[in-house]
Amino acid sequence: MDTAFARKLNETIVRKTTSAGLRVAVVPKPGFHKTEIHLAVEFGSIDEDGARGLNAFPQGTAHFLEHMLFENEEADPSQAFARVGAQVNAYTAADVTDYYCSTTEAWEPAAELLFSLVFHPSIPEAGVLKERSIIAREIQMYEDDVNDLIYEDFLHALYAAHPVAHPIAGTAKSIQAIDSEVLRRAHAAYYVPSNMRLLVVGDVDPEAVFAFAEGIPLPGGVRPERASVPESRIPAKTAVTKKKDIRNDMLMLGVKFGRPNGKSCFQNDVEEIAWAFLFDCLFGKASKNHRDLVRKGFVNEAFEASAQCEPDYGHLVVYTETKKPASAAKALWALFDHAADHLDPVRFETAKRRLVGNSVQSFNSVSALAGFILDYELEDVDVFELIEAIDRITLDDLKALIPALDSSARVSVVYRRP
Repeated sequence: MDTAFARKLNETIVRKTTSAGLRVAVVPKPGFHKTEIHLAVEFGSIDEDGARGLNAFPQGTAHFLEHMLFENEEADPSQAFARVGAQVNAYTAADVTDYYCSTTEAWEPAAELLFSLVFHPSIPEAGVLKERSIIAREIQMYEDDVNDLIYEDFLHALYAAHPVAHPIAGTAKSIQAIDSEVLRRAHAAYYVPSNMRLLVVGDVDPEAVFAFAEGIPLPGGVRPERASVPESRIPAKTAVTKKKDIRNDMLMLGVKFGRPNGKSCFQNDVEEIAWAFLFDCLFGKASKNHRDLVRKGFVNEAFEASAQCEPDYGHLVVYTETKKPASAAKALWALFDHAADHLDPVRFETAKRRLVGNSVQSFNSVSALAGFILDYELEDVDVFELIEAIDRITLDDLKALIPALDSSARVSVVYRRP
């Protein structure tokens, strides 16, 4: 058993791996009424097409399987959780499928239901047919949402081969190849304890959680290892322009990072934070640059920027609705080109304090904390060490990012009104 304690936060995370290989983390929150339980599977859309050296599945398999685990001919899982005073939900992302529940009652009955839901699906063929039509409608909704569409075009412009560009729900065509046999095969391959994480946050005894996890009969199986998918740093496309029936023109700019770069997950997470600080210096809200962009009609309240740094892919993205997409792109690229001139030490230190404050604030909400912790637990990153690392980021670290902004790795996607 491993215990991490943050003296400044007065918070604890206790970790242990069961004999079956299930990695368990508990964040005890004495005095809190709510308990949240997450059972996360390292299986998402990036694992489906065999590019990572694994078994190939049709695009959308991970998401389809998530849906099917709630398809039970004998009993509605949501009602079963409600009877023990709990709520249940799930989501699928590029690299994980997460099943979670919350309760203000005793946590054990909810945990038992969650393990049963995840490890013992029925997957009837009739249910697959029913769910396929539901997912097809869901895909159609995504295709009607311009925010989803522009991001999909953005990813396809960045990546020529990496499966991160694939839609999480799959396509109308790909889901037709998903049947009960495909889903059972995916479940057997990925839903093994060594490929999963259990996170419990609330007023619970860690020893009781570990005893519970150890006592649950679980299947065997080998954890699938994700292989890297090599990609050139040069984007697949540099510019995409489309006409759409939209209220405002939409602009998405990106820079593709070189990967793999040999960095650990911890180093990648620190890099993401450093990018956030650089963005704040360049065009953070309340900055002079941001006010100028708004005044000129280049950006509006939808403006946002973020960076994603993963072991074998990474990029930054800047998005806004705009009245003048060409001028907005020119102005934003100019800020990148002269980034070193905008590194304000005062804004930088303020941004650091704000981020640490927001991280600390998340410990006051069980749900916010669970979501915050899970992302890092999946990477084997100690969130306490990460919060401490924020203080060690310097302006020189931000300057070191600037060469990655060179023009050869840039992408521009524009949606224009007819």
